[in-house]
Amino acid sequence: MFRLSQELGTPTEGEVHQLSEQAQEAVEKSRAKLVGDIVYPNINEEKFAGLYSEKGSRPNIPIRQYVSALVLKRMYGLSDETFLEFLRSGAMNFQYALHTMHGQVQPLSENSLRRFRRKVEAYNAEHKCDLIKEEFQSISRKMAVEMGLLRPDPSEGEDEEDAIVVRMDSMEIEAHAKAMSRIEILYTTIVIVLRWLLKKGFGSIIPAKLSHYKEEGDKNKVIYHRAREEKESGRPDTRVEELIGDMLTLKALMEDSLSGEILSGIPEYTVFQRVLDEQTILDPEGKRIPRDAKDISPSSVQNPFDTTMTYRYKRGQHHGFVMNAAEVIDDAGNGIVIHAAVEPNTVSDSSMAEQYVAEQPENGAKQTLTADGSYSGDRLNEMAREKGIEIRNTSLTGSLPYDIDADFVLDETGTKILQCPVGKVPESCKCNLRTGMITARMPDNCCENCPHRDECNTRFNKKHTVSRVVLSKKMVTRSQQARSFSTEEGKANARRRNGVEGIMSVMRRKYNIDHLPVFGLDRVKTWVWTALLSYNLVKYQKYLLSQKIVSAA
Repeated sequence: MFRLSQELGTPTEGEVHQLSEQAQEAVEKSRAKLVGDIVYPNINEEKFAGLYSEKGSRPNIPIRQYVSALVLKRMYGLSDETFLEFLRSGAMNFQYALHTMHGQVQPLSENSLRRFRRKVEAYNAEHKCDLIKEEFQSISRKMAVEMGLLRPDPSEGEDEEDAIVVRMDSMEIEAHAKAMSRIEILYTTIVIVLRWLLKKGFGSIIPAKLSHYKEEGDKNKVIYHRAREEKESGRPDTRVEELIGDMLTLKALMEDSLSGEILSGIPEYTVFQRVLDEQTILDPEGKRIPRDAKDISPSSVQNPFDTTMTYRYKRGQHHGFVMNAAEVIDDAGNGIVIHAAVEPNTVSDSSMAEQYVAEQPENGAKQTLTADGSYSGDRLNEMAREKGIEIRNTSLTGSLPYDIDADFVLDETGTKILQCPVGKVPESCKCNLRTGMITARMPDNCCENCPHRDECNTRFNKKHTVSRVVLSKKMVTRSQQARSFSTEEGKANARRRNGVEGIMSVMRRKYNIDHLPVFGLDRVKTWVWTALLSYNLVKYQKYLLSQKIVSAA
């Protein structure tokens, strides 16, 4: 049965003053105190009511204690066991954060924390939401308002000078699950289904052809020993074909023994069917054959134990996820992460920026979004304009454009060249609306002796009397952007954006995000939200300390 917390404030002064002077000073300076003062009272417990039954039963442990505990675990890098050991053995800063200084017995346990996380995961999956992310963003925005980085009323600040400044970047997150080879994926998928059959009492239907999968050491024989033997003997490697043949045998066996309704409710079989579909294609005769390795999607199953991880090659191979963070900043160096997204690493940076833009209010305050060149695209720019957001890129992806392209003058529609860099007007223009490329016929003999002839990539006829220039609006825009990077404003913008790299560095060094001990996208998200909230609390504490120094001066 769901119940709200009985008290909302911080622990009473009496409870704190009962501690020794040394203990009071330690609690006051502890970062855990911020969890009790800021996170605990600002958690909207009513959002979590759906996790519990409406029937009369034993009331839940306060939601505020669960969420605060998750943040404390990330802040200090503790496992459930170690965190509870400190909490129960008298860590006053933790008890202050959870508002349990008055209790003789601490209410949290390993089982209760585990059950809470599972309930949140199930609720998020059913209702297509993310409860912990909502609390992270809500509390972070409140801290940003207190620091003067955001305005309490989003409609304030209509002047360009009052625009809030946000910088954005992304980082790869390596999955905890092992990145498997193609043969390992096929073999492991078969073994998982066979284990399910044995567990459910269907071992008798497993044919002798597949019995070797149950033998100890069979995996090493198939994956490693056979590879060496066939390489030494010069025989072709047929393991993929054989494993797919075994999968087809197993598929036919299960379809004969179990109904389609039962099979659809078996997670192991769902993964089995997905792997089979991704690893094979149908030949003209309708027979399944191995798919060419080059045609297998990066979003295909990389490990049957974690089907959410994906593959991406970006400055090296990555198997896992990608995190995108948006930090609101001021000129004094203060900053708070107010938005984040964690997706399969096949999702592009511009797509995650579109998520951020879509979440902004229609009539909100003007924003300047600073990011690198991967955060670009016509769709993103159009969405940003509608929300009053100016995107300032600090670099470009792909090959560098010609600088001379920036001096071409186009009409408002971007389909006609009005003037070339030396002031010549084309005699005619023709635009390919599908590609956006403009072909302009220049006046006779005007390009032959032009100093920019080679830079404009001018095309001549055989007699060099007729010249044509091929250009597009996108080429002009990219050239103008590239030129702006070398200006003083462009350099200042780049320095401002570079600061966001500090978030990624802290996430790697302090929060060990490259070695997360959890499987699956949903659990990675919960880890990231609590880590970023912990990061924001540290930034907020530094801000409060700087304000005290200023006041004392």
